[in-house]
Amino acid sequence: MRIASTLTDLEAPQRIVWEGKAFGMRAVHSWTLEKIDEGTIVSSEDALSGWLVVLITFFKPDFFQKTLEATLAELKAEAEKSI
Repeated sequence: MRIASTLTDLEAPQRIVWEGKAFGMRAVHSWTLEKIDEGTIVSSEDALSGWLVVLITFFKPDFFQKTLEATLAELKAEAEKSI
């Protein structure tokens, strides 16, 4: 699904927030990054609204969780390329 998003808050390198809209949906997503000795802990939070969110959740209850897990896996893979 394509979503037009805008960066709305940046506290580099600890926090990134974007907001976006797609057909039938509005999203606010935040990433919080915490440096630790072993690497970085990434926390992710979504706020989703709109009729499409309701419809997707009804037919595929785990859709958004699986999408989030896939996104975090992609982020991890990209981050580890530079190590």
